[in-house]
Amino acid sequence: MVFYTISYIYQFFDYEKIETYDRGSITILEEGILIDHKVLVQYAAIEYFSLHIDAYYEQRINMAMRTPMEQKSLGLKNTISFKTETGKLTRYFKLENKLRKELLEQTLLNLVTTNRFSRLDAKRTIKLIPERFRAHGR
Repeated sequence: MVFYTISYIYQFFDYEKIETYDRGSITILEEGILIDHKVLVQYAAIEYFSLHIDAYYEQRINMAMRTPMEQKSLGLKNTISFKTETGKLTRYFKLENKLRKELLEQTLLNLVTTNRFSRLDAKRTIKLIPERFRAHGR
């Protein structure tokens, strides 16, 4: 009973803490990444690239903790960051549903397999491939 009470209270303090001061847009195009509908960053200029997909909107996020009340994600805790010679950019983005998540993963796989990130080393490039595609051959 004590465990359930503590977990019930805790979930209100740890519900997708994010900082939302970065506002703007990022569009992944075939020739590069478009930032705020103004600046186009070519894939060949990217020295570091990281994409972290946490959850999409309405995805259950407390399945392992077994808290008394079900929590669903707002889909806001996903991040994309990359670095070029001119600077580094990190932004949070929202995933609307599972289909959008799978489409983003497919797009990332296509970028990696067509060798768009030519300045990244091979280990980092392989880690960009989503887990569901890497686990296919096991």
